[in-house]
Amino acid sequence: MLRMFGDLPDASIRRKTADFADGRLYCKVLFCVSTRAPNPMTAPPTPPHPDPTPPPAAGLDAARQAPPTAPPAITPPPSALQQLDSLADEQENQQPLPATQAILRDARVPGWLVSGLLHGGVLLFLALWTVVGTTSNLFTIQARFEREEPTPIELTPPMDRPIVEIRQTDAMPDHAIEAAVEAVEFEKPEALTATAPTKPLDTIRKMIDGLQQPTSTPALRMRGNAGIEGRVAGKRQELAEKYGASDASEQAVEAALDWLVAHQQNNGSWDFDLSHAPCNGQCRNPRSNPDGQATPKTAATGLALLPFLGAGYTHRSGKHAETVSRGLYYLRSQLRDAAVGRELMHGSMYGHGIATLAVAEAYAMTKDEDLVGMLRDLQSFIVMAQHEKGGWRYNPGQPGDMTITGWQIMALKSCQIGGLPFPTSVHSRAEDFVTSLGSQQGSRFGYLEPVAEATPTAVGLLLQMYLSKPPGDAAIMEGCHYLYELGPSKTNVYFNYYATMTLHHARYYGFPEWNAKLRDYLVKTQSRRGHEVGSWHFTDRFGNVGGRLYSTAMCALVLETYYRYLPLWAEAEFPL
Repeated sequence: MLRMFGDLPDASIRRKTADFADGRLYCKVLFCVSTRAPNPMTAPPTPPHPDPTPPPAAGLDAARQAPPTAPPAITPPPSALQQLDSLADEQENQQPLPATQAILRDARVPGWLVSGLLHGGVLLFLALWTVVGTTSNLFTIQARFEREEPTPIELTPPMDRPIVEIRQTDAMPDHAIEAAVEAVEFEKPEALTATAPTKPLDTIRKMIDGLQQPTSTPALRMRGNAGIEGRVAGKRQELAEKYGASDASEQAVEAALDWLVAHQQNNGSWDFDLSHAPCNGQCRNPRSNPDGQATPKTAATGLALLPFLGAGYTHRSGKHAETVSRGLYYLRSQLRDAAVGRELMHGSMYGHGIATLAVAEAYAMTKDEDLVGMLRDLQSFIVMAQHEKGGWRYNPGQPGDMTITGWQIMALKSCQIGGLPFPTSVHSRAEDFVTSLGSQQGSRFGYLEPVAEATPTAVGLLLQMYLSKPPGDAAIMEGCHYLYELGPSKTNVYFNYYATMTLHHARYYGFPEWNAKLRDYLVKTQSRRGHEVGSWHFTDRFGNVGGRLYSTAMCALVLETYYRYLPLWAEAEFPL
């Protein structure tokens, strides 16, 4: 850029060399020559003599020069052409300026633009600096979710109340119990041959097919009111006498219910661990769980509720209405939202399946509309949790096993009893899964593999009848022979529960002998001492984990088999 000489409007811009010639100012910018007419207000007048004297230098060390005492010697100025040649030589010797610097030093760029760019850049830098320094807090969201308390379902809320006193009876010595147990033996039939159905198999299948619901799967339904009408007042005693109960077994059921009432906690729940209130460890045989298996309180509560419902006591009727109401209240308070529906797992699908079964039976018996929404959510979670191959296990989506699958299918069938359809796809996959664990033409079943195991066989045969096969099926009858030959277990109440249900529903001809042995065994082994009155405890794999609460609930359910569910097959009362 050029440093201009003279008092010109753009004198603030640096100038190189200039000369006046013929009334014009010549200057060279970036190797280009431009002309500009002098400002008439500031240009010096043309001198009268032919050799003009250059004007004093403006701003070129002017402050340092002292005023001259005598006129300086006049030296002829170089011509304009000479000045331009000199400027060209200087430009050739100079290093080229960077592009940005060249632009900023260009005479054609206004000062206000340069200032604006510089200040704008500074402001932009400060703005970016501020954003970077506060970015970590810009997108931090803190929130707290509070679960809305469920609307009461007309159930009695938890309350403090005195512990129910258990009536005391004379304790039977342990050696007497053992002697009585050993005296109970089967009189096995001479030949174990399968009984033929009373109607041709094709006729049976057609009759069953006619019972299908439009919204459900082609599965075998329970008869009448789905088999639970035997629990109502008046029918319980009739069916108990018809299918093999005794006065002693009915008294044992009531004693077991009293024990369960006395061990319900103040919040309405039950717990497998009896070391704390209300039992405080007064009952012997504390549970042990060396493998650290999940023992959900929802499973304990659901399991304890089932014997009350099986005997006909609901939250709306009967002497145990308050106890059942408080148990259902607790289960509702434990509902947790899930991706689909709501769950009561407490760490295991055992908890969800057993609790859902209890809620489903309570709804089927009362048609309480306040329970139906809860039941739909629980059913939806079971459907979601099914593995693609049809089974269920401890966590949703895991490949299944026979026992946990059994509780889920029982829960879904009980939902169907109450009017909630059993989804077709879920039903068909569940049937395929149970079949996949079968062996010996479907008469034996395994826990995880198709091998012959006692408890999985009892579960598998029952599920086969619930899902597809009629009780008169040859494989079902062969499986019943297998269970009958094994006989009731003295310690495994899990096996006894499922095997008794299977023989009962199949109307197996050996059921009266099976029932008599197991019924009398349970009556004689029920505790009659102290705080344990009305309870059972058997030392085995399941009994140790579930403890006295598990054993008592399961034994009571076995003794309620006669009226809890009517047999799936009854010739005189067909259709089902």
